Amino acid sequence: MPSQARRAESKEVLAQHLDGLRRDIGLASEGNEVAKIRQVVMRNALKGDYTASGLAQSLGMSLSSLQRHLRAAGSSASRLIDEARHVNALGLLADSGLSVDEVAFQLGFESERGFRKAFRRWCGKSPAAARREAGASA
Repeated sequence: MPSQARRAESKEVLAQHLDGLRRDIGLASEGNEVAKIRQVVMRNALKGDYTASGLAQSLGMSLSSLQRHLRAAGSSASRLIDEARHVNALGLLADSGLSVDEVAFQLGFESERGFRKAFRRWCGKSPAAARREAGASA
């Protein structure tokens, strides 16, 4: 389990990374409801909360209302949370000081194995392979 100081440092790096990504993909100015919900997903991610119930609570609505809103917009809480984990995984893996296990923990996975499986689904490669490739291109 990572130390408190290491977690705080990781959260700061993640917050800076997320702000940059929001600017890059225009989420900060996007006006639709899904974009606003996506921003709350990212804020919750900074607190280590990757749950649909936490998302609903942060939005001040019930889980069923959240699901209904997102379904009407063609999305889902699990899809938005999965997107946040994917983006955050890429940012955290860029920090070579964090082990893959620490990254998995920061992203709310119960095990490194679950994280590796999700990362492979997102990127088609293991987290370690992605980290090696990023290091080679830097």
